[in-house]
Amino acid sequence: MGATRANKGAASPFSEIISRKDSCFKYLFISYLLLTASSFATGEESSEFVRIPDFEVTGSRSNYLKESIPLSHRFISIGDISDQNAIGIEDLLARSPGIHIDRSSRSGGVGSLYLRGGDPNFVLTLVNGVKINDPTNDRGGSFDYASIDPFSLQGVEIVKGAQSALYGSEALSGVINLVTIDDSAPSEVRFLGEAGTDSFKQARFAAGESNGKLVSRVTANYLDIGDAIEGERLKSRRYTASALVTIDEDSKLRVFGLASNTDKTAFPDDSGGPLFSDIRDLDTRDIEDHALGISYIYHTKETTRFQIDASLYNRREKIDSPGVAPGLRDPFGIPPTISDNELDRYQLSAYGEFFNGDTTSFIVGASIESEESSVDYTLVFPWQTINDFSELDRETHSGFAEFDWQATENVTWQVGIRHDDIEGIDSETSFLSGLAYKFADSNSYLRVHYAEGFKKPSVFALTNPVVGNPILEPEDSQSFELAWETFLADDQTRFEMAFFDQTFENLVDFDSGPPPMLVNRGQVDTKGGEASISHAISDTLELQGSLSYADASIAGSSEELRHRPQWRGSVSAKWQANEKTSMYLTGTYVDRRLDSSIPTGDKRLGAFFRADLRIKYHINDSFEAWLAIDNLFDEDYQEAVGFLNPGRQARLAIGWKQ
Repeated sequence: MGATRANKGAASPFSEIISRKDSCFKYLFISYLLLTASSFATGEESSEFVRIPDFEVTGSRSNYLKESIPLSHRFISIGDISDQNAIGIEDLLARSPGIHIDRSSRSGGVGSLYLRGGDPNFVLTLVNGVKINDPTNDRGGSFDYASIDPFSLQGVEIVKGAQSALYGSEALSGVINLVTIDDSAPSEVRFLGEAGTDSFKQARFAAGESNGKLVSRVTANYLDIGDAIEGERLKSRRYTASALVTIDEDSKLRVFGLASNTDKTAFPDDSGGPLFSDIRDLDTRDIEDHALGISYIYHTKETTRFQIDASLYNRREKIDSPGVAPGLRDPFGIPPTISDNELDRYQLSAYGEFFNGDTTSFIVGASIESEESSVDYTLVFPWQTINDFSELDRETHSGFAEFDWQATENVTWQVGIRHDDIEGIDSETSFLSGLAYKFADSNSYLRVHYAEGFKKPSVFALTNPVVGNPILEPEDSQSFELAWETFLADDQTRFEMAFFDQTFENLVDFDSGPPPMLVNRGQVDTKGGEASISHAISDTLELQGSLSYADASIAGSSEELRHRPQWRGSVSAKWQANEKTSMYLTGTYVDRRLDSSIPTGDKRLGAFFRADLRIKYHINDSFEAWLAIDNLFDEDYQEAVGFLNPGRQARLAIGWKQ
């Protein structure tokens, strides 16, 4: 285990910087103004500037493999984000093949993302390449997407399969990168005000500047989800500031900052929700997130590229839970709990990319990650109150290399390796290899990919006073994928299918003891396939559809995993009715799946189909209006036992831009 901080009151440099939300706010907007001013101070606009890779995660640190990356990846564009007018990022991701999202509450609870049957904490989440997973939470290190406003994004990239050979810990089943800035961000000012049924209200603001030297963007958001469901509320304030600065013809700087505060109330997880919970008091959560990332990229003509990335991330979450009453699944229930968790993470990486003409790219680099975390925990039993304060500091030193080779005009090969030396834990070495074949005289690709992943034990699993185990080992994964992608009818039709086989080993699981604790044991295998198609019928009508199948099983056991529907599907239609009016209709199908709660025990939740409608009306060059109808057909379903969905809801938005 990592070293313990000697002084609880000793503040890290980053925590001092962000100790007050107002200071962080001012920092973000002042940084934006300074970067904007710097673009004019450098002189005339440059018509030529170096092409530097965007923030996108492409399964490679190099743009060399951009078109022929040998694994499944999907990018949700700014156009798709705008069309969907989603309240949360979970709504964007839920329509992607291979992803299932469940929320014990549609508003005040925490959403969990399952990628190809893997646990929610098996997905590495990044914002502009900065890691934002939280190892202090009781979900093993997953991320709560409520901290990010979809309106602040320029895109979302999803990379499937183990990726630890590129990104280290947490990338057991894939990577999701949330992009707030890229070269296409326009010069504009936008404001959107929105109100809906059940007291829903939201305000969004964005401002951007784009010229030959600078691309910059700031966003601000206030969200109140309303009171559609008993006891559930969510209020958040979210801000971002991002910039790409071209320093000269050989170098570029990327900067971004993020700040958010979210307040939630909901029935506790596993409580049975409004339908079955005996205790009617609610969980309350107060969450603060702050992040800062800086990248400097330097090109030397056509042969070499060097990049340095530095980032800081801070998260603090205060939880006051009334607990869960004893029930059918657990005769003891869960005691009332108060916790105050804080995480500071610092990352620094540097690497060089060396080119040999148009056929070969070699990357070598190193990184260091430092995590400082604390958990202040109080459990209230009828016979005893347990107070515990734990601190854990740990560093990870890593070295990595990647080799990309276009062996022939049609064959591209990728190999990657990474070694992570984790303080207090055995080191991990991860490997990947992929091959992409482009069929001659066609726009079709065949891809084969193998990769390995690992996840170091979370702070919660190591230090929890009731079930923590300080000698836990990392969880491991191996993934194999065979994929085919083709473009037909002059690229008007895109079809993709993939078959995958994943194994997760050494998983952290609960052992009832005595004493009760978390232990490494077990293996989970997931196998399945995905298919998706998009077709532009005309200049005004586009159809899309996808279907996913995933079978997740525990090796050597007949026990069924929770929250793993075997089948999922989605359909959408985008129609430009006339010059002023456009419509976007989506539908999502989720198969039956097993769930459980303490009062009810295991229950199988029914399949459901949910449709959402968006209508956009262009009033004039400055004003637009949106009508959003969520759950168009008023489908009655549950994503977790006893947690109701609000039924049909409507939202009306007015937007202004300049």
